[in-house]
Amino acid sequence: MNLIKEEGDLLLVQCNLCKKEFTIEKKKCIKTSEGYELKEKIKCNICGEIDSSIVNYRKMLKFYNMTEKKRNLRTFESEKKAQVQNSSIKNQIRCPKCGSTQITSNNKGFSVGKAVGGLALFGQVGLLGGFLGSKKVVVTCLKCGNQWKAGKL
Repeated sequence: MNLIKEEGDLLLVQCNLCKKEFTIEKKKCIKTSEGYELKEKIKCNICGEIDSSIVNYRKMLKFYNMTEKKRNLRTFESEKKAQVQNSSIKNQIRCPKCGSTQITSNNKGFSVGKAVGGLALFGQVGLLGGFLGSKKVVVTCLKCGNQWKAGKL
């Protein structure tokens, strides 16, 4: 039986098969989480269905909808978390040669080759040529040793 509504000491119920509505006294029932359980089985005088429970389908549907909303919210939150994790992985700097994320960056230091070339061309003042380009950043892969200038591949 389907509970339609409660009116004081009476329950307005509907037969599941023929949809006929009738009333039952609450004192003949025991309240349950799904609705009511009848102390004695009841028989529909139209279709002959015998039933011993009155179920509040609206309450169950409301509970199901709330549960479904919570499930959808949890799914949405977990998908959002996965997107954030994936985007942070995609945004990591990688070595163009081996794809490793284990990289380091340093400023380019004094170049002995440039200093020797400057010394040969310009004398002692040419030694300062070793500092040319020393402010540039060089990125080095710790896995394969590949080096490249920051911002260029």
